[in-house]
Amino acid sequence: MHRQETDDFVQPGNLYRNVMPEEAGEHLVGNIVAHLSGAQKRIQLRQTALFKADPDYGSRVAKGLGLDEKEVECLAKMTKEERAKATEK
Repeated sequence: MHRQETDDFVQPGNLYRNVMPEEAGEHLVGNIVAHLSGAQKRIQLRQTALFKADPDYGSRVAKGLGLDEKEVECLAKMTKEERAKATEK
């Protein structure tokens, strides 16, 4: 039996780009920013995987949190493990 590798970001990206009306996307980003705003910066940076789902989605969350978009974009290219190690401190 062939098992296809799971990509956790394809469906959320398609939902954000192709299904959600703009207003719903704004609410989603606002909710994520509101919930992450009290988190430690290293936790906020780990959540940059949103860039993998959709660059606009990730960018809007990064801006909302006041994070450096270049750093966020770089972290989003890493694996979950690499991102955790890069944001340990």
